[in-house]
Amino acid sequence: MAPHFSNAIHKKSSLLIKYFFLFVLLFTGSIAVSQEEFTNDFIDEYEEFDFYAKPDKTNKLSRFFRNRIDTRMLKEIKFKQKDTRNQRIFLRFSLNSKKEPVYIKVSSPYSELNTSIREAFEKYDINKLNIPDINPLNGYLLQIISKEGNNTIVNCNSTIIYDRFPVFEGCESVANHGAMRKCINKQLEKHIVKNISAKELEKANVFGDVKLTPRFRVNTKGDLSNIKSLASTRNLGKELDRVVALFPAAKIPAMRNGNPSSIYIRGNVSLQIDSKDKNYEDKIIKSKNPNLKTDNDLALYFKQHITDTELKDIAFYRKQKSIKISFGINKKGKLMEVKTNLRNIKMNAKLVGLFKKYPLGQLNIERATVQTLYSYNIITKSTTKNVIQCNDVPYTTVFPVFNKKCETSKSPGDLKKCFSDNMSAFVKKEFDSKLANKTNLTGKIKMYALFKVDEIGNIIIHKVKAPNPFLSNGLRKILDNIPAVYKPGTAMGKITTTKLSLPVIYTRRSTSFETAKPFKTREARY
Repeated sequence: MAPHFSNAIHKKSSLLIKYFFLFVLLFTGSIAVSQEEFTNDFIDEYEEFDFYAKPDKTNKLSRFFRNRIDTRMLKEIKFKQKDTRNQRIFLRFSLNSKKEPVYIKVSSPYSELNTSIREAFEKYDINKLNIPDINPLNGYLLQIISKEGNNTIVNCNSTIIYDRFPVFEGCESVANHGAMRKCINKQLEKHIVKNISAKELEKANVFGDVKLTPRFRVNTKGDLSNIKSLASTRNLGKELDRVVALFPAAKIPAMRNGNPSSIYIRGNVSLQIDSKDKNYEDKIIKSKNPNLKTDNDLALYFKQHITDTELKDIAFYRKQKSIKISFGINKKGKLMEVKTNLRNIKMNAKLVGLFKKYPLGQLNIERATVQTLYSYNIITKSTTKNVIQCNDVPYTTVFPVFNKKCETSKSPGDLKKCFSDNMSAFVKKEFDSKLANKTNLTGKIKMYALFKVDEIGNIIIHKVKAPNPFLSNGLRKILDNIPAVYKPGTAMGKITTTKLSLPVIYTRRSTSFETAKPFKTREARY
């Protein structure tokens, strides 16, 4: 039987692989785009943008925004981009059939700044932008803020930028900018399903929801180049590159202000791989983690006490892939702090109850310590079923020890709480109360930090997110000044890096710090 794929969303398509079938179901994806590489005598995308936009810090639009946003924030803004030419904040929008701005988005990481820019733009007379081509197929771009030397300034377009996606076969009759984005991704999906190798899919041991990220550039002639796709394995990525290279050139290239332009496309394709071979799914399940067994003593014990209906009805949340049970062991050798990551109260109680009845001596635990957190995988989520799978030996971790006092903690939970309490106390003590007066927000102001404790105990900040740069920089400064912890964390008996997050909630009831509540830090999380 020859391979065949259906492009209909609700029909399964089959692809012959050796002696069984894989079924591929298309899911809706999306594409991200950015202007890149230009051949119209521009050195790079920055020169092209400035050529068309002609940003000017003294023009009417710059003066309008400067009078309506809190410019105190500007000097505090931290840009991720190292290239100073790319240190800019943009506002993007489309126009609906009534010529009203819709889908307004601002590119800064600060929600308070974004809101103030968006609200100011909504009050601006759109006719004053003198848009030469009002068309639902266009996406419009304004620079609002940029870097000038060491200063961050309001520096808006003198001329509006209007962009169009390239037009590929099958998308000629698309009516608007957003629909064109979706159509391009849809054509990519159809093309990939039609051309991807069943053999490479089998080699990659993929099953269920398979994410593919085709990435390529469309030049000013509509041709594809710089194809660098992403997939679950390197070889599958190469296969995806081969398939993308066969994608027909655009019938019309991307356009910027009426002229051909180059664009970078990052697709998002999701395939649902299924099989008629009953053993194929089990093979994939086992290959994902060879340390998990379906037939060891612990797995067989749970299989005896969990019905097929109960197993089938277990609901996983978000991106959760497995149900784990964790616990500590006290000085008397008894279980403590037994819990699962399952949200179903009834089933959670059953799993905990079953585990407590399991002979502790059969858990292969050596040299138990009160601060060690032990965990077993119990149930793994597959595409068509939930599977009872357990490790032979427990996975062990010890949370970082913040200070010498924390070393006396009598359980894994106490050790973690001691770390969190000390982090919280440090942040509250060092918080600059004057920062509260540098925001117009009231109520609960949410911030968070992603950080890690490295192998020598240093706290390394990965990301701090807050509504405005004053709060973000203030929280980062505090965390940067926290000294190295007393001991780093361990995993399976070896010193390791521990990734953590620290949510922070500051409750502000008025514009004065005196009537505001001090902020809270929630427990640091793995």
